[in-house]
This record gives sequence, C-alpha cells and structure tokens, in this order.
Amino acid sequence: MTHGQIDRINLALNRIAARRIETDPKRRGLDIALTNIRRWRSNGTKSMLYDNWEKIITSGDWKTIRHYLSSATDERATQLQQNTPFRNTLPMELRRRIDKKFAAVKT
Repeated sequence: MTHGQIDRINLALNRIAARRIETDPKRRGLDIALTNIRRWRSNGTKSMLYDNWEKIITSGDWKTIRHYLSSATDERATQLQQNTPFRNTLPMELRRRIDKKFAAVKT
C-alpha cells in the first residue's frame, strides 16, 4: 500500500469519525480518543503528535477538532491524521471495509 493510499484511508476514517462524534450529543468519540492517547503513553509510546491531538481535543473547540479530522489537508493535518487516536472509535468491520476499498484503488 502506498503512502497516498494510507493518507486517503486515514482521512476517510477521520471524516467518518467526525460525523459520528458530531451527531453524538455526548461526543463519546472524543473521550475514546483521549483514552487511546493516555493508554499509548502508559505503554511508553511518546509522540509530539499525540500531545498535539490531546491539546486539540481538550480545547473543546469542535470547529478546530473537526477541521483536523475532516477538512484540513496541509502537512500538519496529514501528520495528525497519520497518528489519529480516532481510528478505533469506529467499528472494526467499517475500518476493514474502508481499508479494503482504498487499498484496491490504484494511485
């Protein structure tokens, strides 16, 4: 799989996650993402991008969160999307379908 395919998969999954979070009054996906970041840290994984995600999420600014999840395509956004804590906020079967769909697309 190419980097371009992986970037498109990440963007697609993040867009779906953003829509799901936006329609959930409790925005549980944000809590799951923060839990993921904290779990990764407790396992010894350190990343400035996880720190950035945590700051973005805890800011509570939904427009900014949604921007980085679903519409930004600049270098910073791509880096954040490549290190997304939102992937497993989506059902495994949906993630597999998206992975398969984009892997089949030739770049």
